[in-house]
Amino acid sequence: APVEFEISIGEYGNKFASSTLPAPSTTQPTNPVYDGSHYYYLPWGQTKPCVMLNSQWEDVMFRIESLNLICRTIDRLEGHLKDVKYLMRAKAPLAESAGKLIKLLDELIIDLNQPLLELPGKNITELDKKMYALRDDEMKRILIEAVNLRENARDIDQAINEIDSYIYRLQQI
Repeated sequence: APVEFEISIGEYGNKFASSTLPAPSTTQPTNPVYDGSHYYYLPWGQTKPCVMLNSQWEDVMFRIESLNLICRTIDRLEGHLKDVKYLMRAKAPLAESAGKLIKLLDELIIDLNQPLLELPGKNITELDKKMYALRDDEMKRILIEAVNLRENARDIDQAINEIDSYIYRLQQI
């Protein structure tokens, strides 16, 4: 009896389903050939079946881009903080460590001033709205604290602890 393979996702592509339109989802019927000792095989030779899967997905760029923005901010912040901690361990001059810390805070302020990607008018869920509000509010709070820290920081160790807390908070959103 001829053998054919069918690829379908749910009802779509199922040639026996009456609820969807028919789609080319099967290989050509082929009779198996016995090899004379143990196995049956399909005599496709050099023409193997190929499956092409077409699919459509909703646009989730607003979710991905917002998260990417936060992740880039975290990565940059961790890199600069690592440099500052290295300078502190190496007993570098206080002015050099403080300058690096101020540069770190300046870049953090620039990063946090970048707005999150706006939510589109359609295909958003209640969770999208709440996550957007949570991220936006937390980033604004951290921005205010970073500006305040930049203007009023007197102790490098205390500032490093505060920046560590920013990293933790950004990771949580």
